[in-house]
Amino acid sequence: QSLHERYGLVLEWGEDQIESTAATAANAGLLQVEVGFPLLKITRYAFVGDGLVDYSVSLYRSDRYKLFVPLQRQGSRTPRYTTL
Repeated sequence: QSLHERYGLVLEWGEDQIESTAATAANAGLLQVEVGFPLLKITRYAFVGDGLVDYSVSLYRSDRYKLFVPLQRQGSRTPRYTTL
C-alpha cells in the first residue's frame, strides 16, 4: 500500500542526494560485487509540508545504474521520457 492509500498522505516535495561510495563487506555479497567496488548511494527525503514522511538509503551497482534527468524551462513543452 502507498502512503496515500494507507494514511491519506500526499507527498508534496522531496530530495534525492546521490553520492559515490565503495562496497563494504556487509553489502558486497548482497550486490554480488567485490569489496571496494564503486557504488552509488541514494538518500531520499520526502515531505508533506515541513514534515519528513519518507526516508530511505539505497545502494546501486555503478555498472547497472543509469540516471535520467530531464531539463526544461518552466512553462515550456512537456518533457520527453525515453528508455534508451
